Amino acid sequence: MPPYLDIYDSPLMATPAQVERTVNYNEHRPTTPPPDLPSLLLHGRIVYIGMPLVPAVTELIVAELMYLQWADPKAPIYMYINSTGTTRDDNETAIINRDTLVKLLAKHTGNSEETVANAMRRPYYMDATKAKEFGVIDKVSTLVLVFV
Repeated sequence: MPPYLDIYDSPLMATPAQVERTVNYNEHRPTTPPPDLPSLLLHGRIVYIGMPLVPAVTELIVAELMYLQWADPKAPIYMYINSTGTTRDDNETAIINRDTLVKLLAKHTGNSEETVANAMRRPYYMDATKAKEFGVIDKVSTLVLVFV
């Protein structure tokens, strides 16, 4: 008969009680909760608009812009916009607001009002180069990562 092998006496194996005493499940848990996404964006000087522009949203945007300007008047503020713009109570967009936006974009991008209006008729996605050509961004930066 083979010799009796007691796995708990083996130097390579620990008893369940020893394992339980040595593992601390809280040692890898962070001491503070992670910051929420809006706080991370604001810390990065990013104002994100991801919903229709109703009064509560526009008030928050103005407050964020004022805070960032107060915190550092010379640092750039970045705006990420994924919004349908302003809407009426029936969720249709205010034609006057659309016309005003077309005029503003045409003025600041150097495009004609017709070009801007045509681009706004449907979702119009641009890569960085096209966005620069269209005039909605100032420059394209590149980031090079080198893994060693």
